[in-house]
Amino acid sequence: MFALFNKISLILSFVIMLQSTPANAQLAAILGGGVKDADGSKVEAPIDEFGRNTPRGAVQGYIEAMASEDFVKASQYLDLSYLSATQRTNKGEKLVQLLQYFLDRGGEIYPPMLLSSDVEGKKDDNLPSQDRVGTIILGGQKIPVMMIKVTEQAGNNIWLFSASTLKQLPPDAVGEVHSLVNKGLPRVLVSYKIAGAPIGHWLVIIILAFASYYIAKLITKYSLSTGSKILQKAKRENLIKIAEAFELPVRLYLGVLLFIFFAKAIDISIILRQHFGGFASIVAGVALLILLWRLVDEVVELFEKRMIKHGNYGALSAGLFFSRGIKTILILIGVISVLDSFGIDVTTGLAALGIGGIALALGAQKTVENFVGSLTVIFDQPVRVGDFCQVGETLGTIEQIGIRSTRIRTLDRTLVTIPNGDFSAQKIENYAHRDKFRFYSVVGLVYETTEEQMKAVLAGFKQMLADHPSVDPDPARVRFVSYGDYSLNIEMFAYVRCKDWNEFLEIKEVLNFKIMDIVHKAGSDFAFPSQTIYKVDAK
Repeated sequence: MFALFNKISLILSFVIMLQSTPANAQLAAILGGGVKDADGSKVEAPIDEFGRNTPRGAVQGYIEAMASEDFVKASQYLDLSYLSATQRTNKGEKLVQLLQYFLDRGGEIYPPMLLSSDVEGKKDDNLPSQDRVGTIILGGQKIPVMMIKVTEQAGNNIWLFSASTLKQLPPDAVGEVHSLVNKGLPRVLVSYKIAGAPIGHWLVIIILAFASYYIAKLITKYSLSTGSKILQKAKRENLIKIAEAFELPVRLYLGVLLFIFFAKAIDISIILRQHFGGFASIVAGVALLILLWRLVDEVVELFEKRMIKHGNYGALSAGLFFSRGIKTILILIGVISVLDSFGIDVTTGLAALGIGGIALALGAQKTVENFVGSLTVIFDQPVRVGDFCQVGETLGTIEQIGIRSTRIRTLDRTLVTIPNGDFSAQKIENYAHRDKFRFYSVVGLVYETTEEQMKAVLAGFKQMLADHPSVDPDPARVRFVSYGDYSLNIEMFAYVRCKDWNEFLEIKEVLNFKIMDIVHKAGSDFAFPSQTIYKVDAK
């Protein structure tokens, strides 16, 4: 048990180290991050050694200092400008402990993902040079915890916990936090700490995470079961799958909400809550992405079923194309959100992509061409999945229309992949959507056929086409067209109404048998290549 606990402690300590300000600064430097001004240009002032250039960096730096119980360093994150130089030395550490005291007792600091990583702070909160980063409870009322942007003597703009917040803290309130979690734990588990938080809090918060998940699981499972019964009674089975898509995401999101609520209710250390709060936000974000992913699958499936029902097979390709496109966007959003939650300045990377866009476009001309070709194939719909067609020299059935290429299953059962840029530029002959099939035949009769026999054959052929229900009478043409090298040639031309090539072959076979019967009944015969040799006796 202790070995397992040690492993968990090491893992969690490593995670906390990743979330610390120096680690984030290193990662941001590696990925080309930097401090940005409001217009996106780089600030010439040096990066603050305590990471206070942004509200998020200041909060994470404060939490890191409190975790290491370095109260002197933690005081560097407080706006003590309202105190004299002597008072700052004496009262700075006390104010640090006061702030932590009230944050532990029902207070909160927002998760890192909700804190601004901009040097100007949030721009949509109508609080110039100020950001709200959390709340504390004073006298039964919620008081906002504010950060303010100040300018140092060196001219560097930094963010600090505001003096207006610090002035409201009662100076005589410091003492042991008599919280629910502390009352229920042995003294030894409260006294000894790991990464600034009592060992008991670590144990409780891990148990709390599992308990919150299983409570959420029971709630969602029961809700889904009840909802499925209601939908079945209402004969809305098509909505059951969509309801099932909500189960896992809602379970994860509800588990996060329960976890945050219980951790705050029993006064888990703010240091621990802040570190786990970052991961709780990531889990909530992942839950949302999973929900959107599943909804895309279910909506596309319902869309495909409806299109198949209405015979609109071309829309299947469009559904598959946009499904992949949306999923690609979801993956990109997820990666950017996770990087942003760890304090990595993703805006710098995006700006770098914009600067290198021309070079990228030059190097990816084929990719862009294939993407444009994909749009052409999807919207113009020269072919659809399942169509039998000829593209250039390739004859076969369209098996898949992707973002980059289209796959064709040939008659030899091989799979040919054609980039969509090339595909859209080639001559495409689609055999799948013919409304009629052409019946064309040239029948050669022997030269011994008499005029009466020829007329009987022509009349029989015309009647044959007129009598068959699948032959379109306009046009249904039969003509004695030419004298061949060895045959008298009759041409038949007509259109046959049928649903596919196999049915046409069946009808064509029936017509060919009738042709044989008509010729033989008329007393004529089919010609074949032959020569007549005349022998002249020499005298």
